[in-house]
Amino acid sequence: MATDGHDPSRFPTNRGRRSVDGRRLMNHAHLMAGLSRLRSIANDGWRRGGAARAAGRSPAAAYPEPVDTLAESPLAALDRAGYRLTGPRRAVAELIASRQGHFTAADLVEDAVGQRLDMSRATIFRTLDVLEGIGAIERIDLPTGDHAYISCEPAAHHHHVVCERCGRANDVDDAGLAAVVERIGRETGYRIGAHRLELFGLCPTCQGELGTAGD
Repeated sequence: MATDGHDPSRFPTNRGRRSVDGRRLMNHAHLMAGLSRLRSIANDGWRRGGAARAAGRSPAAAYPEPVDTLAESPLAALDRAGYRLTGPRRAVAELIASRQGHFTAADLVEDAVGQRLDMSRATIFRTLDVLEGIGAIERIDLPTGDHAYISCEPAAHHHHVVCERCGRANDVDDAGLAAVVERIGRETGYRIGAHRLELFGLCPTCQGELGTAGD
């Protein structure tokens, strides 16, 4: 009890709040550092696209064209995982290979109906589940709140950059984000089991078609 009759223990101080706020600011700073690195990669891409446009070339020429392995990847992944390459699974894999950019289960159902393929919706959904489970396709969350799938090669943990116009998707590595997530886990006490990041924008080809490269 203080001499003035007040009990200091009954009155909270700002010390605890300052400590919590400090940790929040630190976590925010670390997260922003990781995002800043990702942003620098994107800015480098925009600069390259702008330089190509200034030189009279298509912005797409500033980027190496990804190897098109989508037609074989799902089948090869199924084979490596020990799944039988049944007719329906082959058909679903071919539907996936025929699409450009991301796709939904409803897209594949519509394609199957249009091609008069003898397969049920359940078969398509089951095959998508299998392909997702073995890493031949990945699910992404779109800005609209819907989800879709993209084909990708099984690899180390990575993220995706997706074109909002044409749906084209490219794999990108963690760019240091994994270290940021690990640090946040240590500082918050959370045992972080997973993280996922999708980046959305305009691909070089669409920038060239719209005349927005370098803007």
